[in-house]
Amino acid sequence: MTSLFLTQLLSAFAITMGMSMLAKRKMLTYVFHEVANSRALSYVLGVLVLLTGFAIVLSADLWEQRSRTIIMIFGWISVLEGLLYLFASKKFIKEYLELLDNSKAYYIVAISYLAIGTYLFYFGFVIR
Repeated sequence: MTSLFLTQLLSAFAITMGMSMLAKRKMLTYVFHEVANSRALSYVLGVLVLLTGFAIVLSADLWEQRSRTIIMIFGWISVLEGLLYLFASKKFIKEYLELLDNSKAYYIVAISYLAIGTYLFYFGFVIR
């Protein structure tokens, strides 16, 4: 049950993120710059991302089927990203987020969100 819930939740999240990234590039680029320039904002973001990552990792079943593997990878990436925001220097965070200024990288991330979301949607809603 927990894996099904996480599959459905992350599916909805990833599809929504991918669509919003495609629709609101200028606004999101501004948001990324704001996060990079505000140590307080990057710290709060780090706490939330880390909390989300730990919640996923600790509640997901381990490596049983493809959707669960993606959920675990998503959880561990969230943990690592949260730690990055908490402990990395402001300069490093700025360089990390400036990668998304590159339009190719930005669209690769957006389309990856859509692809992962669609894949999880299939496992979470179609073939449950």
